[in-house]
Amino acid sequence: MEQETADSIVATLKLAIAQQGSSIGRSIEELKSSINFLSADIQEIKGTIQHTVGRVNKAEEKIQSLENKVLARYKRRWNLRLRGLPEEEGEEVRLKVIDVYQNIAPSYKEKFLEVIDSVHRLGRKDPAKEQACDVILQFSMRHFRDMVWKMSKHSEYLKQRNLRFKEDLAAEDREKHPEKTKSICG
Repeated sequence: MEQETADSIVATLKLAIAQQGSSIGRSIEELKSSINFLSADIQEIKGTIQHTVGRVNKAEEKIQSLENKVLARYKRRWNLRLRGLPEEEGEEVRLKVIDVYQNIAPSYKEKFLEVIDSVHRLGRKDPAKEQACDVILQFSMRHFRDMVWKMSKHSEYLKQRNLRFKEDLAAEDREKHPEKTKSICG
């Protein structure tokens, strides 16, 4: 009887182990299936992230480019171009420009020495061309730039000397808005 009980216990244990092993096998298969499913989801998420990173990089480049354009346009708002000022060898172009402004607005004669920040010609004198290179003028105070722009519209001094003021626009703006490139001649 002891042998039968022992055999019965062994048989019960074998059956329990077999059932447990089968259950563990099913659990392992379910885990494999879940891992495969999650792996596919992770790969899809990685692809989406890479695509999004690419789009963000392109957007950042575009933003940087637009910021640079805006900054360049903003800086140009402080400038005017003077066309028709005769060129001379070894000239002091800043003093010549200040003289022009002092004749347009004599009441501000002394102030122009302070508010005209920088002056330079666009290009070098070309003996083959009769027309002088334009002069770029940068003001330290926007108020004076706007005042000169307005006063130059009706200036007899500019008319007599065939001098013209223009806004200093970026090449892209000149192409898009040709009406803004007109000169103002007193």
